[in-house]
Amino acid sequence: MGSSCQLTLLAKSELAPDARREHRINANSFQQDALTTFSGWQYACFYAHKDADSDVLLVSLARRPVGGSLGSWETLTFADYEQTADDGHNTISIGVCAGDGSIHVSFDHHCDPLHYRMSVQGVATNPAAHQWTPSLFSPTHNQLPGYTRTGQLGIEKLFLETTYPRFLRVDDDLLLSYRIGIAGAGSDHLFRYSSKTQSYSYVGQFLTGVKNNPYINGISYAGGRIHVSGTYRGFVWYEGVDDPEARLHTVQAGPNGPENNHNLFYVNSDDGGKTFNNTRGERLANLELGETVFPDGEDLIVFDIPMNSGILNQEAQAADGDGGFHVLNRENESSKDRESVRERMRGA
Repeated sequence: MGSSCQLTLLAKSELAPDARREHRINANSFQQDALTTFSGWQYACFYAHKDADSDVLLVSLARRPVGGSLGSWETLTFADYEQTADDGHNTISIGVCAGDGSIHVSFDHHCDPLHYRMSVQGVATNPAAHQWTPSLFSPTHNQLPGYTRTGQLGIEKLFLETTYPRFLRVDDDLLLSYRIGIAGAGSDHLFRYSSKTQSYSYVGQFLTGVKNNPYINGISYAGGRIHVSGTYRGFVWYEGVDDPEARLHTVQAGPNGPENNHNLFYVNSDDGGKTFNNTRGERLANLELGETVFPDGEDLIVFDIPMNSGILNQEAQAADGDGGFHVLNRENESSKDRESVRERMRGA
């Protein structure tokens, strides 16, 4: 695909030396987000080595002003949590709640108990009034703040098998989604943080896998609409899959690998994630009624793409200010790997 657009490097800065790991754990495509900007300040999350000779990593957060000119990075590091698994899934994601100025971080999961911290209110809405230190943040929690209801899975299940946390600002509140379950056999869940109550509520299981699992490209919000796209990965049975103590699912490749990815799906929500519709605007699920989006939902699939087509999961998507939606998708066409941009234009 040709283009006349050009990128110009405005500035370059270094946050920290990259982690010495076989599997990349910083700056992966499925972090939402590794870098985010709010109210004239930029925030980054990454792992840094505990010391020069250690393989142990520590969660680090950095901030800088980005109004007229780029400021210098300030970095804080949490010394009370050590990341040791050499697993590229176990990234960090950061989100900012616009309504109360709190900063939220979730990290180090691959079908693991939730790891979550949040700041005091006002840090992002009045950065200059808050010294950038770990004391701004809570300890690491294994449950979301304020969450007391058991939900449809039970409170223990909701926080035990976390993978791929993603934050999304929706007006004054903040959404959090993550997968529960293993590759090829998981589902995506949605929570909402209220800036008024400083607590989370469970919205529901919005994408359900059936002998597969959805891999989303992201969750975007523009013009009052939430957009979600992705692919499905078919499940392949393997010895030990039913053993709750087994960790075979944490290998970087295996029987449930990207060769089983297929199709491109799309859903949207105009009410903050309570209900989800297909591309024709037809209702697929009302989460308040306990419904969910199944893989065979009417007009859920917007492109039929067979397995073994070279599709990678968790690529990229973006919603523009004019109501359009865009997906970057990789697949093998005529034995050649190609990048494709698929678009849903305004009003479609």
